[in-house]
This record gives sequence, C-alpha cells and structure tokens, in this order.
Amino acid sequence: MKNFLLIGNSAIEDAIAWKLNKENNIGNIFISPGNGGCYFKQKTRNINLNLNDKNELIDFLNRENINLIINSSYNELTEAFDNLIKEKKIGFIGPDFNKKSFFNSRINIRNFFKKYNVLSPSFEIIESIDQLSKIIEKYTTRKIIYTELQKSWKGSYIIESKGQGIKILEAIEESGEKDGKFIIENYQKGEEFSAIIALDGISHFIFPVVRVYPKSFDYDYGLYTSGMGAFTPCPSFTNLDLKVLEEKIINPIIEGLKKESLNYCGFLTVHFIKTGDKLLALNMIPSIHSPEIVTIIALMDSSFNNLCESILNQDLEKYVLKINKGYSISIVLASKGYPINSEKGVLIAGLEKNYEDINIFHNRTSRITYSKNRGFVTNGGRVVILNTVKSTLENARKRISDLLQNNEIFFSGNFYRSDIAEKYCKN
Repeated sequence: MKNFLLIGNSAIEDAIAWKLNKENNIGNIFISPGNGGCYFKQKTRNINLNLNDKNELIDFLNRENINLIINSSYNELTEAFDNLIKEKKIGFIGPDFNKKSFFNSRINIRNFFKKYNVLSPSFEIIESIDQLSKIIEKYTTRKIIYTELQKSWKGSYIIESKGQGIKILEAIEESGEKDGKFIIENYQKGEEFSAIIALDGISHFIFPVVRVYPKSFDYDYGLYTSGMGAFTPCPSFTNLDLKVLEEKIINPIIEGLKKESLNYCGFLTVHFIKTGDKLLALNMIPSIHSPEIVTIIALMDSSFNNLCESILNQDLEKYVLKINKGYSISIVLASKGYPINSEKGVLIAGLEKNYEDINIFHNRTSRITYSKNRGFVTNGGRVVILNTVKSTLENARKRISDLLQNNEIFFSGNFYRSDIAEKYCKN
C-alpha cells in the first residue's frame, strides 16, 4: 500500500485525493495543511507540518511510511524539506527548491519565452513604479500590466483609461509590490486556455486543453483571479490549434527548460490566449493548476498513481492517458470581496449532501466542530469548485447552473460566473 503526502490547501490537492481514493493499493493520503475536503474522503487526513522543522518532518515521514510526495504549492517548498527528501530518497513530484526563484518571476519567464522563440506577446520591462506612473500618464491604448511576482493570474491589471491606471497604481502600492519591477504589453483580446503537461525529464504529454476564465465577473469584467471556471473540450480549440500549441509553444518550452537546467519531474501549466488565428503563451507555472485539474481529473479514467510512478521512473512514454467521453465543466463559488479582501468564517450550507452527478472540490474551507454553528466555513477567496460531466456541453452547463441558481450550495455573500461555456452552447 502506498502512502502519499500532498503539499497544499487547495482544490488541487482535494482533486488528487479524490482520484487516489478511487484507486487500488493506496494507503493513507496526508495533506499539509489541507482543507475541509479531507472529511469526505476515507483515506485522507489533514496534517499541518512545519516544512522548516527537520526533526518533525523526519518523525512524520518515518512514522507514516510516506512513499511519494506531490508538491503543487511549489512556493511552500523549503530548502530543509527539499534536502530531506533527497536524503531519504522519497519519490517527489515537483521542482527542486533551487528552481523557485526562476519560476517566481514573471520577467524571468517572459525573457525565457523570448530566448527560446516561444510564441508570446512582445513586452516591455518597467524598472520601477515611478516609471510605470509616467507611462500611465501618457495613456493612449489599452495595456495590461503584470507585477513581477508570480501569482498565477493575480497581479495582472488591464488599463483602459488614465483614471483606471491611477487606481491600479494605488492597488499595486497597497499590495506591497510597489518596489518590484513590472511587465507592460498591449492588451490581447481573445479566448484564454491552459495546457497541463506531465514531465519525466525525458518525455512529456499534454492533458486535454482547458478553456479558462480568469476574470472575476461575467463577460470578462473585474479583476484577474486565479481562475473562476473552466471546461473541456472546447469547440473553438481545433486540432490545428493543438498542433501549433505543441510545435510553437510546448516543445520550445520543454527544450528550453532542459538547456537551462530547469527540467524536473512533475507537472507544468502553460496559460495561453487564442486571439484571432494566433496562439500566444502568457505564463507558465511549475505545477498543476485549478480549476483546470479539477475539470480534467473528473474525465480521467486511467490511474493517477500509475501516472506518478511513470513520471518518477522516467517511462512516461509507456503511460496511457485514458479520458472518458463527455464534457466537464467547473465553476468556482467565491467569497464576497475576492480577489482583494475575502470574507472568512462564513458558514457554508449544502456541502454535506450527496449529489449524484456533482463533484465538490474544496479550495478555501475549514471545518468547525467546537461551536453551535458546526460545519464548514469559508477560509479565503475561492471557496469550492463545483464540477459535473455530461454527454453534451449544454447539459453540463445547465446542471451546474441549476444547482447554483437554486442555492443548493450556498453561503452569504457568495458569487460565481454564470457565463462559463455560455457562448459555446446552443441554448
């Protein structure tokens, strides 16, 4: 029996645990620090490990006989934990500690794209917030600004007027990132996608490409978030698009990582946009991303445990990824104030109910057991991700929309995007 440790507290870990709970030869699945989702999965337990405390880590790894560690929250990896994993020769999915600084900088990533001829937008690096302020003062056309620190889609701002630009400057100062550098580029309008790639250091494969919705409100209004919904397959992403993605984006990235000694065994998420007939890479993250993985894993018919083994044994070419037919759609239920100041501690109704055709993945939830209001409460911005799989996109969208409109899962102040997949449906 194999025992897993998953590092993180998001829907990524909840989805992986959900999948592993359905597989044979899986013992215990520990998630550090985890969330409320573990209470619905027989083999899963939360544990809050101090990744800087070597003695605590050794005691836990030995006591629980951990065979494999998956780190989707690569930012949480410490040098002490990284060294211990290598010392004990435990299977590890994710980049090494010494690769964090590269992936933490959007400027590093954009320069990497440019160096290895990855299809991506032209951009300008802004050295200071004072220089950025002068550019905004001369506003003429729509621009998009990225803060340097890697935070998925968060830290991205669209400037559509001089007045809005001034408010964005204020938001950047309040966020504590005013002392960093910035990227500025012309705004790209189009459909946004993510591709998750499995890597074993030698070969790789691409999971089904997912249409994503990073803006906070319907019809792409509001601030960028880490993702408000997703679905796959997408009718507008063609086989020709997939060929271009592989040849002009994914393959150059993989070769570049090898040449720069940035290769690793694990997963890579590439965000890109389809604008007209062009594909342009916008970012990459050295881990699985959500709600993309939630959307994919609901369709996945092959073993996730075997996938991890293939990655670690560097025989990914032999692994057969089996994807069920149908359409998978995921919608995020978020807290009031997200993505700026999210309400926490709000009681959530409806999570304990068994929904035959709805998958519930916890993201920012906690379980309260010591008060009269026992149950699950919100613990951040993106609270839960609701997923369903149906034979048609129309049916999938209708099922999950009906559940949300009827407030079957509900908490005060919640909001969600009601337009996920809408433009691709016939009714």
